[in-house]
Amino acid sequence: MVDDASSTREAVRGSSGAEEAASERAASRVSDGVAARRIVERALDFVQEQPWMAVAGAFVVGYLAAQLVKRMD
Repeated sequence: MVDDASSTREAVRGSSGAEEAASERAASRVSDGVAARRIVERALDFVQEQPWMAVAGAFVVGYLAAQLVKRMD
């Protein structure tokens, strides 16, 4: 009888630990989503304030990516 009670307590503790871990993972995903949204908003603000710089930056990144792909072949 005592063994049953202790194993039940351990099972409850184990499930609450699993629930806590799941809750922490969900909170981490939410905070990651908030951080990603903040980055996107900052990028959009930059593009609206400095459109020519954004176009020039996109050109440079595209050119460098094309050169990298070209050298890999």
